[in-house]
Amino acid sequence: MMRPGYILALALVAGASGGQELRLASEGKAHVRIAVNSAGAIPSEKTAAQELAAYLGKMTAAKFEIVEEQDLPTGTAAVHVGHTAFARGQGLDPTKLGAEEAVLRTVDKGLILTGGRPRGTLYAVYELLENVLGCRWYTPWAERVPRQATCAVPRLDRRVKPALMYRDHYTHLKDPLPGVADQKAWMWFNVRNRMNAPSVRELGDEVGGPLKRGGRGSSHSFVLYVPTAKHFEAHPEYFSERKGKRVPASGVDGNHLCLTNPEVLGLMIAGVREDIKERPDGHYYSVSIGDGGRNTICDCGPCRTVAAAEGESGLLLHFVNAVADAIRPEHPDKFILTLAYNPTARPPKRLAARDNVIIYLCCGLRSAAVYLPKGVESQEM
Repeated sequence: MMRPGYILALALVAGASGGQELRLASEGKAHVRIAVNSAGAIPSEKTAAQELAAYLGKMTAAKFEIVEEQDLPTGTAAVHVGHTAFARGQGLDPTKLGAEEAVLRTVDKGLILTGGRPRGTLYAVYELLENVLGCRWYTPWAERVPRQATCAVPRLDRRVKPALMYRDHYTHLKDPLPGVADQKAWMWFNVRNRMNAPSVRELGDEVGGPLKRGGRGSSHSFVLYVPTAKHFEAHPEYFSERKGKRVPASGVDGNHLCLTNPEVLGLMIAGVREDIKERPDGHYYSVSIGDGGRNTICDCGPCRTVAAAEGESGLLLHFVNAVADAIRPEHPDKFILTLAYNPTARPPKRLAARDNVIIYLCCGLRSAAVYLPKGVESQEM
């Protein structure tokens, strides 16, 4: 189910196999323990066990004990969370899983919840809670936790991962939240819905951290790479043409760069390379148009020719793809982020983004608070 107002992870899910279910609790009594390997666990895997115990407790009114796997009595039913010896003994090697990839597998008298690092095990727990047991996190203050006198899971063999690498939503709602006792409510809402990007500034190691932004800004970065003060006087041709004249760009006035000028492309590539050198731990680097409400990026002849063939977003994507192509051979693990925003909100007619390009959909001033199926904004989206 897609939830209006948010870009959420989709999951690639292998179906559960038939067979006997695993009973977790009944009549307020837990029938399993949560087994962990604390010595080898990273902070997010410890959090995963705590989250599982807390939510199973909310669902069943039972207390779920977290124990070290070596202290688990032989034959005791357990949920094995994280990079455990038990998981490896069942043929699962979590080190071969992606950073956010999760495995849920029932075995005799047990359930394995494990995943890659840093977020896979945490996502295994949330996959169980949400898509098997029915929990939902609608807002920072509203969650659905089904009360169950008897709580059981069916036979499972799932390997899941988010379909979208970058998952974020841009709001001004963040800590501190006036009148809210739990000032981490905003962070937990995002973590439980598998958001992983820097707009959620509070994501620490205990929840797997965020994707790291490199570069000179999270958005509207054109003029950070090609500053007007530095280049406009000597090279006005680097900037947008309006009514036959080149105009400076402030980053917020709807004026941008000339995206068919090869020298502009060269400056952008050089700037991104410099940023990767300075911030090699970044996962992505923003190459994005400025703010402002104009309908075009640049009105020069070559730019209009590209836009006529592919749309305004095609003009942008042609440029961004070229940056991504230049970066890939040296840095195959880095991504270029750009904005589908204002003139570039509508997708190109045919041109597709390279697989190392992230498109950040910016719906702007839309009817986000209330879903209006017949509203103009909703139909356009």
